[in-house]
Amino acid sequence: MKKRIYNIGRMFAVVALAMATLTACEKDDKSNPTFQQPAEGSFILNVPGLAKGDNIYDLSKSETVRLTCSQPAYGMPLKTYYQVQVSLDERFATADVEGVAYRTLKTSYNQADMKVDGAELNKAVVKLYQAAHDGADPSGIVLPIFIRLRAHVGAEVNQLGWINSNVIKLPKVVASYVAAMPTEFFMRGTSIKEGKNAKELGAIVGTKGEFTGLFYAAAGSTFNFGEDEDTGDGWSALVAVNDNASAGISQGDGGTVKVANAGWYAVHFTNEVNEAENKLLTTLNVYPAHAYVIGEGCGGNWDDSNPEWEMTAPADASQPWVSPEFKGAGELRAYIKLPGIEWWKTEFTLTGSKPKTITWRGVKYAINTSWKKDAGASFSVAVEPGKKLFMDFDKDTGKVDTKWE
Repeated sequence: MKKRIYNIGRMFAVVALAMATLTACEKDDKSNPTFQQPAEGSFILNVPGLAKGDNIYDLSKSETVRLTCSQPAYGMPLKTYYQVQVSLDERFATADVEGVAYRTLKTSYNQADMKVDGAELNKAVVKLYQAAHDGADPSGIVLPIFIRLRAHVGAEVNQLGWINSNVIKLPKVVASYVAAMPTEFFMRGTSIKEGKNAKELGAIVGTKGEFTGLFYAAAGSTFNFGEDEDTGDGWSALVAVNDNASAGISQGDGGTVKVANAGWYAVHFTNEVNEAENKLLTTLNVYPAHAYVIGEGCGGNWDDSNPEWEMTAPADASQPWVSPEFKGAGELRAYIKLPGIEWWKTEFTLTGSKPKTITWRGVKYAINTSWKKDAGASFSVAVEPGKKLFMDFDKDTGKVDTKWE
């Protein structure tokens, strides 16, 4: 039979019925249904017709692949969201099968017949293959992949009704490495967030592919970096290292980046795409760590890098950075400082509840007057005389108050 190659497309088809949420009542009948947790095995992801025969999914050249599934039986019509998970092993990662890798695509879906981003899926498969084959390029290799859906009720992550679908196999898939300028960047390391989670860096305003942040490194600690939270790029991905802080940067075990000397450091990653060689060229710049407050809370002082308004760094990651007491009332304006870069290009605010988390100005927010006016009230933090800014730059959380605890 002659092989046929199909483009998949920019989005995976998943299922969801977008219906109004009904109020759960004590009595479960047709007029008053109650929420039920679906039984395992009741949520079915269908095998696409194109997955049969000699058809090949060429992910790097695709835009969409269509998937369909049954809706989880929640006992009532509910708006359901679906996440796509992909693996090179049909077992995925379960309690009794440790170390089997899979990746969850960032895009979620809430319709019954959807198209999943082919570029997003392609990148996930490439990352999985590289992790399993010491960074080797899978381009041109025909291999099987395995997909499942993870459903829940509501758009937020911590909602009810989490359930996995069955696992389906796409037997013939080609995934190819495609160098692209990253829009997000992360660090993960032995001294970062207790070695448990990745740290998202801030995009620098007015740039493409440049990111920054502060981190604490214990002596001899190591880190990786990359464009998603499962960061796997390390020493071999760097084309240049500029250690301007005497941190003692070198290659660590397992291809990581090693920091010889303990301390707080500012990182500035720059990226460039070499289209001729299909490579992403990454440079790591390391500087002494500095952070400041500015503006109305500082008595109306808008001087860049004013030493009077520099935050004090703690000895290590166990305590927060602390600003001087504010002299005026107004909106929090704060930033980390990189040599030669204006303060507003590395500005941040705090958002969310307790604890508030860092939100970088980056490329998302055009702040011309204030966070409140240009981004919204939820991005604006009030300061007043006698209070200080406390920042945990390890976990990237903080608050404006009279004390940290």
